Amino acid sequence: MPFSFQSVRVEINDAAARGDNFEFLVVTGSMHPPIVCLADNNGFPYVRDIYARASDKHHGKQGVHVSVRFEAPPVGGAGFALNLAQPGMEGDFTVIPLV
Repeated sequence: MPFSFQSVRVEINDAAARGDNFEFLVVTGSMHPPIVCLADNNGFPYVRDIYARASDKHHGKQGVHVSVRFEAPPVGGAGFALNLAQPGMEGDFTVIPLV
């Protein structure tokens, strides 16, 4: 049976900041490999790299664990967003900071 495949825009604030990184889980209800790309970076430092993987390590919630590394500590920016796609997403797309 094929999975539905959709993408969502996920907005993140500096509550997910740890050093020069954002570290957070997006609740999707799926454990399939995700696709993530930058949507907006308004007021934060340049993004060095983005790493995303399926995870169930936050109180058993399944979703996408995302690490974003910046050129400098990400504080006080106006807006940061990612586009996320993952087969079988059913979650509420809550962003949980992992700091």
